[in-house]
Amino acid sequence: MPRFLVALVAASVLPAAGPAQPDDAAKAEAKLAKAREDHSAALADIRGGILKQIEDRDAAERRKANPDLDKLKGLKADRVALEEKGELPKWTDTRVKDRIAKANAPLVVALVDVKAAYTRAKDDDKAAAIEKELVELRRNAAVMAVKGLGSDDRVLFVHDAGYWIKGRGKDWFGTHNGNPVLWLETGRTKEYVEIKYVSGEGPLNLTLRIYADRAAANWGDGVWKPDRPGKWSKE
Repeated sequence: MPRFLVALVAASVLPAAGPAQPDDAAKAEAKLAKAREDHSAALADIRGGILKQIEDRDAAERRKANPDLDKLKGLKADRVALEEKGELPKWTDTRVKDRIAKANAPLVVALVDVKAAYTRAKDDDKAAAIEKELVELRRNAAVMAVKGLGSDDRVLFVHDAGYWIKGRGKDWFGTHNGNPVLWLETGRTKEYVEIKYVSGEGPLNLTLRIYADRAAANWGDGVWKPDRPGKWSKE
């Protein structure tokens, strides 16, 4: 089951290009260690707040003249799911999810940076391990975003060179042949989701419209051309 307390990917930055310096990886590892420490502390605080909400709801229900036993059972299940699996209660509001997104953002940045340092140093095994962790973060982000969007579950589109995934607010994150790219959502209709290139591997004037089975690209000339086949996914 996904661990929603590391679920929402906000934004990332691209690592600097160029050959690796001898201490590149060491510096990136130090930053990642600090990011992990801060991330754990932030999520522990959020988790504590949610547990307090569960306790308060439980206490309030038990004070009623005719307590709802099914509700109490549900609150107990919420506590177990949070403590054992890291899953958020279904009633968790968007403010908590925004706090998780804010907590996750520096960790994602640090992971991307250390992956780039390992890659420049030709330490591909370590880079692959970091990429695996990033993939899990993005997968969990998609699951959590789906839960928060109701009927509109278009948050993860997988294509032949990577994927595009919705982050916090209007932010989107993607990969193109393994390279991270940032996007901004600029439109959403029943037919497509529109995102505009922000930074990464791509031209500044690129806008995409993501349909059910493909994407179309506009290179700033007002003409929409076929881009990549793919599909929306919940995994």
